[in-house]
Amino acid sequence: MGEATDAASTVELALARRPDVCLVDAALPGNALKAVAAIARQAPQTATVVLAASGDSPGLLAVLQRGASGYLPKDMGSVELAKALRATRKGEPALCRAMVPTLIRQVQKRPQRRIATPEGLTKLSLRELDVAELLSTGHGTAEIAGQLGLSPVTVRRHVSSVVRKLGAPDRQAAVLVLNRSRR
Repeated sequence: MGEATDAASTVELALARRPDVCLVDAALPGNALKAVAAIARQAPQTATVVLAASGDSPGLLAVLQRGASGYLPKDMGSVELAKALRATRKGEPALCRAMVPTLIRQVQKRPQRRIATPEGLTKLSLRELDVAELLSTGHGTAEIAGQLGLSPVTVRRHVSSVVRKLGAPDRQAAVLVLNRSRR
């Protein structure tokens, strides 16, 4: 057992201890996706399971593509978490049923979604939608970057594109438009 505080020390600890399963926080400082990829590459016998604040995360597919064996919500009960981790040790994926629709949507790569704006409908790409969903739930640039495996600069570009496409004067106004379109 061990605990790390950032991506680099997580990889270092996983390589030193070689656990059966390594739990990684999706909001891990230093980029959780990089840590997952490094562990998968350098310690393939270690299954990596990412714990996320939300079970409906836009980063789900990215985490799995980088080599994670599972993706679970942080609010999962301890009994269910222990059961999922035991199954992961046996080679089974750790993914709760509530995440399956998100995974299917991401695998299907729906290229665009229409959002209702005061001027009519506008289209957002899947990545813009991922960024917009996190933005609308109060996540900041660094948090969005960490969850989606993007650089903060790339996140800011996507946010600017979303704001422009929605015809909003700023981020806050864009969030209001996004939240109204969900109703």
